[in-house]
Amino acid sequence: MPHGCAWASKKLYPYQQYAIETLFEKMQTGANQLRLLYQLPTGGGKTLFFLKLPIVL
Repeated sequence: MPHGCAWASKKLYPYQQYAIETLFEKMQTGANQLRLLYQLPTGGGKTLFFLKLPIVL
């Protein structure tokens, strides 16, 4: 985890963690033309979600 980043110590909410798990499940299905959409309302935590995604990978 990057040192000194304010977001690095924040944890994902359960719905965000569930979304990441679902995303990887869909990617593992091996669909040839996989198109995914992640949608949340304003303030739903999209930025933190996408900042944490590379860490999970």
